Amino acid sequence: APAGYSLSGHAAISDDGQVMAYTVSENNPNPAKKVFVVTGGGTPVQQSNHGLTDYPYDVMEDLSPDGRYLLYSANCKYPSCPSHGRGQGELRRVDRATNTTLKVSVNNAGVESNGGDAGGGGRGATISPNGRYVTFSSSANNLGVTSGFEGAVYVRDIVSRTITHLAPK
Repeated sequence: APAGYSLSGHAAISDDGQVMAYTVSENNPNPAKKVFVVTGGGTPVQQSNHGLTDYPYDVMEDLSPDGRYLLYSANCKYPSCPSHGRGQGELRRVDRATNTTLKVSVNNAGVESNGGDAGGGGRGATISPNGRYVTFSSSANNLGVTSGFEGAVYVRDIVSRTITHLAPK
């Protein structure tokens, strides 16, 4: 881990062993969490939010087999971000080849979810090998499913920009 940080939770490696992504915590009493990526045994690089809100708790969720796509949750915890509530955040997919990051946990109209999404590192958020599909759990009630299915599992199609409810959690 980089100086001043400790490894924290879930890590993933590409099939060829050349890309590794992992979560680290700052070594202080109120630690922020960040996602780092190492390519080819080089220097660890903090994953950029590419213009999206920089939340204090980023947690690595999954890495595509070729290492191109990184999936992470960006979380905000009260009192750091009181407008977001306790533990609410969003799921993000990074395309490392095009250096772009996009929000995954949005409904079909592009509205950000209003519940916690797959946070915690490796608790159910996965990405397909080609980066097109992301499965995740959410406690949101605005992802196109009636409120009776809060805490459900969804699949997001990045290309068609649609979200589909798979099952109650």
